[in-house]
Amino acid sequence: MRFLTTNIFDISGAYNYWIEVGAFVFLVCLLIRFLAAKKFLSKVNIIFGAAIVVGLFDLILDILGCLCLENAYDLPKFLVEGVNTAFYIFHISFPILLYTFLLYIAGISEKTRRKLALFLIPAAIYWIIILTNPFSGLVFRIDYESIDGIFKHGVLFPGFYAVTIFYMLLTGVTLYILRDKIEKELLISMLFSIGFDIAMLVIQMIAPNILLTGLAISISCWVNYEHLTTASDMVDKVTGVYNYNAFLNYLKEDINFAKKQYVIVCNIAGITEINAKRGVLTGNHVYKEIGNFFSRLNNGKIWVFRLHSSRFVLIFS
Repeated sequence: MRFLTTNIFDISGAYNYWIEVGAFVFLVCLLIRFLAAKKFLSKVNIIFGAAIVVGLFDLILDILGCLCLENAYDLPKFLVEGVNTAFYIFHISFPILLYTFLLYIAGISEKTRRKLALFLIPAAIYWIIILTNPFSGLVFRIDYESIDGIFKHGVLFPGFYAVTIFYMLLTGVTLYILRDKIEKELLISMLFSIGFDIAMLVIQMIAPNILLTGLAISISCWVNYEHLTTASDMVDKVTGVYNYNAFLNYLKEDINFAKKQYVIVCNIAGITEINAKRGVLTGNHVYKEIGNFFSRLNNGKIWVFRLHSSRFVLIFS
């Protein structure tokens, strides 16, 4: 995040973005781990995955933005402005996703979440301001005629701090209110990540040329990663469909978010006789084929669970 005007001809004022590069590599590794672990596709995990992707774009654009500013006289103005504009948009998006992640993991109902959507108004307003900044210069402007640095703050640039801090504090307050609905370990992790984010923000305000907010994003993702539901814990080993734990996880979201769903319960007959006459391995093979059959029905809109023994449940909207 860029806070003060920097003279690109002054070595002491050059951006130190190597911490951001390290944070980017770390976040890429976390994304690979997230995808390789095949996390259970709950809304919480999907939002968390989106937060990692937004964080990666934030870091890439932060680094590219600094490079564009340092080489601004050799680059088109629209490119310098465009990269920096995109950075500010993505940077505001991350704390909003962290706040949304908290609401979902606490099981807040859809009705309540719609009311809480009013808190998105400050971000929406500032997104519009940033998108129109190339024409208005209210947030920042590129001034090639200046002798003390080409990156100039506009009158609404402090709003960027205000919006970022607002969502950090909003997440902290919401975390305190919902503390009884959140596991203790996750509560501590999120409090740590919020505190760390604020600390990095303060340090960077004191030393604006050292970019640290990407490190804060990476740490925030890392400390909350372990609290996601792994798909390997949710899959029945015999049939390959989701198991009873996954069913409870899905049911929890269904109840909390008040979705209308349809359910088909299937009880497969004859498995006991197969086990008795052909052996358990043959019975397991039959279960596997049944699981494959149900999996082929899954087009992304049908969830298949094995509750126990020969009872399967299909849920779809």
